[in-house]
Amino acid sequence: MNDKLLSSEIKNSILIIRINNNIDKFNFHDFLKEFNEIVNNTNTVYILINLRKLEIINSSIISLFLKIYKEKRFSEIYLSNMNEKIENILKMLNLEKIFKIREREEEVIKEVGWN
Repeated sequence: MNDKLLSSEIKNSILIIRINNNIDKFNFHDFLKEFNEIVNNTNTVYILINLRKLEIINSSIISLFLKIYKEKRFSEIYLSNMNEKIENILKMLNLEKIFKIREREEEVIKEVGWN
């Protein structure tokens, strides 16, 4: 697969990671490698993970997000642009208490800009 699973940029002290394709058991290893490369080579205060292209979230992805939270590397972890199915799963697991869930990426940029 030549296409990157992720893209990233930094805006207003926010590392923005966009998932560009659905993640499944066949590409999770590549996803994990790309994700860790981005996170480990960036020094920002916040992280925003845009889930727009993710159709379903699995336990491996949730575990990765929780690992980032437990490392306390970022002062806030934002998740945005998710479909209703993913949002319901996160809420069912009470993860909205750990991650800040926002409807759109732009909301996070505006919110953090006030800090």
